[in-house]
Amino acid sequence: MANVKFGIFLGIFSILGFLSILLNLVLNINVDAWVEATLFLLMGVALAISGGIKSFIEYFKNGLTSNEITKIATILIGLFSIVVGVSILPAVGWSSPLFDGWKAIIASLAILIIIAEIIVEGGK
Repeated sequence: MANVKFGIFLGIFSILGFLSILLNLVLNINVDAWVEATLFLLMGVALAISGGIKSFIEYFKNGLTSNEITKIATILIGLFSIVVGVSILPAVGWSSPLFDGWKAIIASLAILIIIAEIIVEGGK
């Protein structure tokens, strides 16, 4: 089931990237900033849902295991990705080198989490 969800999000990423390139090449409209913000928002939502944000508080009530710590880390990376996605929206305009660094870190961690999810789900 998780592979299907990640497949849907990866498909959305691909379509947004393709539309961005198409608009830039054909119509000379640059929507890269909007697409980048949208990708971070989608990635954040996907990671937060994947980590099980609904049961986030229950993880602390029942005690933490190694599996729950990874889910909490996934949720926190997802929430931080949402914050960065909102911050880099052109309408908000919070642009700084610090956000560029955080974007690179979040993207790298998200790729590692997605690969780990696919490997774990593929083994079941």
